[in-house]
Amino acid sequence: MVGTKNIGPFGSKYELVHHIARGGMSDVYAARVTGIEGFKKTVAIKRIRPELAVDREMIEMFLKEARLMGMLHHPNIAQVYDLGFVEGSYFLAMEYVDGADVRWILRTSAERRREIPLDVVVAIGSGICAGLHYLHEQAGVVHRDVSPSNVMVGSDGSVKLIDFGIALGQRARGEWRRGMRPRGKPSYMSPEQCLGRPLDRRTDIYSTAVLLWELSVLDKMFAGRDEAEVMWKVLHEAPLPPSALVPDYPRELDEVIMSALAKQPGGRQPTAEAFQADLEDVAQRLRLDISASAVARYLGDVLGRAGTA
Repeated sequence: MVGTKNIGPFGSKYELVHHIARGGMSDVYAARVTGIEGFKKTVAIKRIRPELAVDREMIEMFLKEARLMGMLHHPNIAQVYDLGFVEGSYFLAMEYVDGADVRWILRTSAERRREIPLDVVVAIGSGICAGLHYLHEQAGVVHRDVSPSNVMVGSDGSVKLIDFGIALGQRARGEWRRGMRPRGKPSYMSPEQCLGRPLDRRTDIYSTAVLLWELSVLDKMFAGRDEAEVMWKVLHEAPLPPSALVPDYPRELDEVIMSALAKQPGGRQPTAEAFQADLEDVAQRLRLDISASAVARYLGDVLGRAGTA
C-alpha cells in the first residue's frame, strides 16, 4: 500500500509520495493524482534519472518504451497513462501495482527458507506467458529483459510485466558491437542473446523458464564472479532439473521447464502461448490452484505485507 510520506508536487498534476525503485535508466515513485470532486488515483511515476536526462540515447530508449507501452492493453502488462516532461526530464505515469516484484519474493522466501508453492510458481509463469504472447503477437517485439525485477505480483494475485526499455523487434539484429555486451541481465539471457544473434520470441521463453527454475529452487540458476563467467555458463553449462534439487518435485513440471531451457531455440516451446498451455496442463494434472486468489493468499498470509510498496 502507498505510505503517507509525501516527497512533494511533481508538475501540475502529480504529488510524489515515496521512492519505489532505481533502475539503470530511471527512478520509480508512487504518486497521487487528484481531480475535481475529491477524485484521487495512485499511479507510478517513472522518470529518467537526472544525470541521464541529457543523454540522447537514454532519452530515445525512454521515449521508445513510452510509445510501445502506450499501444499495449493487456491484464498481464502494466498500463501507461501519460507521458510528460517535468523539471528537465521525461516521465511516464503508469499503473501502480500494489504488491511485490518477483525479486523480492525470491529473496524473502530464500531468507525465510520457505518453499514457494508450485501453485504460485505455475500461476506466475502462466501470467508472464500470457503477457508475452500478447506482446509478441500484437506489438511484434521481444521483451529481452524478463527477469525477477521486471515481473510484479499484485496483492490481488495479478501478474504484470513491466520495463520495456530494451524491447526489440522480432528477428532484429542484436546491438552488440565490438567491445560491448548485449543489453539485458546475463543470468536471464538466452544463449543467442549472449552471443548477440538475431532474436525472436523464444528468447523470452528461455528467460521465463529461468525465472520459474529459480522460483522452484530458490537459488540462482547461473551465478559467477562477473558477467562474463555467467554468460559462459549460459552458453556451455546444462542446468540441473529442479527435481535434482527439490525433493518430490513433479516430473511433469520438470519436463516443461527444461524444454523451455533448451540451448537451441528450436528445442523450446515455439510460442509463449504454447509454454502457457504446457504449464496449465501440468496444473490441471497435478490439481494445482493457479487462481489469482491463491497467489493473493500466498502474498498476504505467507509473505505478509513487508515487501509491498
